[in-house]
Order: sequence, then C-alpha cells, then structure tokens
Amino acid sequence: MPAIQITTVPTSPDVFKASTDLIKAAPGHQSSFYGLKVEDEKIGYFVSVWDTHEHLAANPHHAAIIKPLAGNPQWHIDALNINITTDPLPALSSPAVEFAVFTLQAPDEATATQNQKRITELLKALGSGLDLAAAAHPPCFWGQSGEDENKFVMIVGWESVEAHIEFAMAGNLGEIVREIKTFARVSISHSNMTKD
Repeated sequence: MPAIQITTVPTSPDVFKASTDLIKAAPGHQSSFYGLKVEDEKIGYFVSVWDTHEHLAANPHHAAIIKPLAGNPQWHIDALNINITTDPLPALSSPAVEFAVFTLQAPDEATATQNQKRITELLKALGSGLDLAAAAHPPCFWGQSGEDENKFVMIVGWESVEAHIEFAMAGNLGEIVREIKTFARVSISHSNMTKD
C-alpha cells in the first residue's frame, strides 16, 4: 500500500532541495514534490511518496531533511504520514493541488470511532464525485493520519485553483461536505507543486 508524507513548513520549500538528494536513492522512495501554499506564500509543502509505510518509516535520512528547518524554534513543522490505496502521482503532478484536511471532533471514544467510520464512507463518496469533475486530474486520494487517527487528508488534482473554486461553488457535492462539517473541522488549501 503506497504511503505519503506531507510536511508543512513556515518557509519556502526550496530549503528542502539540497536535502532531497538524500532520499532519492532510499529503498521504496518513488518521488518528491514541493510548492508554496497559494493562500499564504509564507507556507511551504513538501510531499514524499513511498512504496509502503514501512519504507517511509525506515528512511534513515528523514532527520537530515528536516534539519535545515530545525534551527528556528519559532517554526512549527507539521508532518503527516498517510497510507493510501490509489496512485498519488497524477494528483500531485497536476497544475494545482488541493490539500483538504479533516479533523474529527469527538467528545468521547465511542463517538470518535463512529465518526472515523462515517468519514471513511463520506470521503469515498466525495472522492468518486471529485474524480468526475471536468477540471479534475483523477484519481484523487485520501487517507487517515498515522499520527492522529482523528485527522484525515484528501488530495485532489485540478487544472487550476479557479477551476476547483468554480466546481465547489456549483455545489455538486455540497450535501456530502455539509455532513462532514457537522462533525469535523475542514481546512482547504492549494499549491502549485514541483516534482523533484
């Protein structure tokens, strides 16, 4: 099962460029992508794609990649490891990449388990609908964070940010999104990614 790591940093992702050579030859590494957040160009994304989560976890160079950023104590570095079931390269290679993060709200363990099951069903339906959008670059993909079981991430490839906004405003999948928002915080951003 493929795995990706999404690292969000408060700086240009170009700081990763020198370090990415370290992981190119790592067993199981497929490719890496980086780009600025369209909505806030002070934020950068770095996404690495791996054959499996085991390859990602065994990568001995992860610390070296993060090291250029670790010197500034004011920077918050957020890394999410996600197992996925679909080839992520078409979406990540698209002209505009949408990052949708869903953080489940659950007052107790029983509700958390129920919400995790329900969002899995809803994200399957949402993904199927997004893949049919005229301006999409399917397949989109999604998965549960390995660090926080109440956090899910969906990544969608688009022809442009404007095309995504136009599709969202048409409300084709509004019912699904509205239901998700009843029990999850939703954060959406975009990036024009470069393959390294």
